[in-house]
Amino acid sequence: MKKLFVVIKLNNGKTPPFGASVRNEQNRELGIIGEDGVTWIVGVSPQEKLSVYWNGEKQCYLELPNTLDPTANMLLLPCTLTY
Repeated sequence: MKKLFVVIKLNNGKTPPFGASVRNEQNRELGIIGEDGVTWIVGVSPQEKLSVYWNGEKQCYLELPNTLDPTANMLLLPCTLTY
């Protein structure tokens, strides 16, 4: 299990709203979206699939890469809209 700073961007170029929830497939919250999509997520594994929720619904999903580099400053993760 790893901890990462990530920037989450939607496929339309925008970022999820401040305070949106990042959850794993077991619906466990792993992080909260901050300013400009910057997010600290904890308890993640390579290739894990995560979802971002706001307005009470799953809005987009993302998949972590095959390897997670603990020395990387920040990882850019695209989040594919579900609608």
